[in-house]
Amino acid sequence: MRLNPAYLKTYPPEEIDGMEWEALEAAIAKWTCHLEAAVVSVLAAERQLCRRALGGIMGGAVWPECFTKISDRIMAVFFRFGEGVVRGAKEPQRLFKLLDMLDALDRLRPSFDAVFDAEAGADDIRTRYRELQKLLVHAAARVLSELGLQIEGQSDDAPFLDVAVPKIVRYAINYLKCLAGGGYAALMGRVLRTERAWKAGDAAGPEPDEDSQLLKDVLLNTLEALRRNVEARRGAYSRDNNATAAAAAHLMAMNAYWYMYMRTKGTELAKLVGEEVIKEQYKTAAEEAAWAYQDATWGPLVGILQAKEEEAAAAAEEVGEYPKNAAREKAEAFVRGLDDMIQKHPATEQSIPDGDLREQIKESTTRMVVGAYAAFLHANGGRQEREFLPPDSIRRLVWELFDCRRGGSGSSRGDGSYVKKAAVAAAAEDKRGRNSRRRESKDWGGEAQN
Repeated sequence: MRLNPAYLKTYPPEEIDGMEWEALEAAIAKWTCHLEAAVVSVLAAERQLCRRALGGIMGGAVWPECFTKISDRIMAVFFRFGEGVVRGAKEPQRLFKLLDMLDALDRLRPSFDAVFDAEAGADDIRTRYRELQKLLVHAAARVLSELGLQIEGQSDDAPFLDVAVPKIVRYAINYLKCLAGGGYAALMGRVLRTERAWKAGDAAGPEPDEDSQLLKDVLLNTLEALRRNVEARRGAYSRDNNATAAAAAHLMAMNAYWYMYMRTKGTELAKLVGEEVIKEQYKTAAEEAAWAYQDATWGPLVGILQAKEEEAAAAAEEVGEYPKNAAREKAEAFVRGLDDMIQKHPATEQSIPDGDLREQIKESTTRMVVGAYAAFLHANGGRQEREFLPPDSIRRLVWELFDCRRGGSGSSRGDGSYVKKAAVAAAAEDKRGRNSRRRESKDWGGEAQN
């Protein structure tokens, strides 16, 4: 029988690290299959042949030597390739292939021990097999332990003030979900247990039921590193010290934490680290970022209406207005600020891509803005109701913004003031209502005379 996989000889061990990832990934997949075929089929048959043909020579001392020479030539290329992979760069994506290789060696171990038992000799082959297993354990444990450091220091080429979920958040969450739910959790837990036992000099090591706790601790540390990455980006945005940067910082953090919560709840990852932990850390963080966004973006606008007379000008200055102390000027500054907000606010479909989250922010912002506006009109005796937009019109403007029908990358900009258009529509509606009431009154009066 003959086994001669060409890919094992294409790259020397020192050049394996330079292989394209797709090529290396395919080669590792072949390696796990071919190694099993080599041991279970080829070398098992060679052992039988050597023993049958040479077992009667010199009291059976010749056949093990012959078998060892044949096996050395075949196994050496598999060992060189495996050692080359292990000694390569400890990139995160290699973890799963390292675990695949280790799993292949573990599953093959009974067959390997049967072929290369004490009778067959081949001490060097058994030693290299064990050493390769140890190298794989060390490499896999190191990749996972360093993942948090790589995540924390990761930055991408996204445009400054980009509010989308950072690429590293998407990558890390899907990576950890695959590790926890892709059939790797038990093996990774055993790797961590074995590695810790070796470091402690304990041959027995901790009990197997501690595997899940060890993996849980590493996963929590990695998720915490991801949180620090998000907060570092948030801080970098906020250093610009302006309202636009502050709003972008909070939107980015809100989107990132909401993504982390929604993509992990109910998964094997959440079961490992705890559903309540996921909810408390990331759902809560997303909600806090949402409140911060509202305060930074809509707070100055609402502040015009809520400020005392001596504070009104300072609050209005944040949205570019300088009203007098009269209630009329405050309301006027509010609607002008609202119009500016609608035109400059980023497209909510892009800035808040999750539909459910966008709906929640819409409802909360509507309560905040419309509530303040309605309270202001009521506090001033309703005198502004005929001069300015009614609360329902303000509500519709905010809804249309969050429903991606207003503002958002200037899709309708250049068409004039949104508030003026809404005012015209509201006036027309009010006029229709008055005319309708006059007609009804006239009709009723005629009927009464009859």
